[in-house]
Amino acid sequence: MSQHPLGPVGIQYLVWTADSEDDLRRCERVLRAQAAHVTSTTGDGFTVVAGRGPNHVPILVTYPGPDKAQRHRIMQRIYEW
Repeated sequence: MSQHPLGPVGIQYLVWTADSEDDLRRCERVLRAQAAHVTSTTGDGFTVVAGRGPNHVPILVTYPGPDKAQRHRIMQRIYEW
């Protein structure tokens, strides 16, 4: 598996916001088809699906976006996940 250590130039992780709950679940299915470890967590009024892309870069997909569900705390840093 390819490693993406912190500090080098390049993408460290991707964060996306889904358009709908159905879109979030579609993204979750795509991530599960590509990686063994995918999590889905709900809290503070929004859901986060976390997995890895085909190049092993961490990917987060949230729903709803911060315009509809304000974030009241900072999430655990992605590279500790």
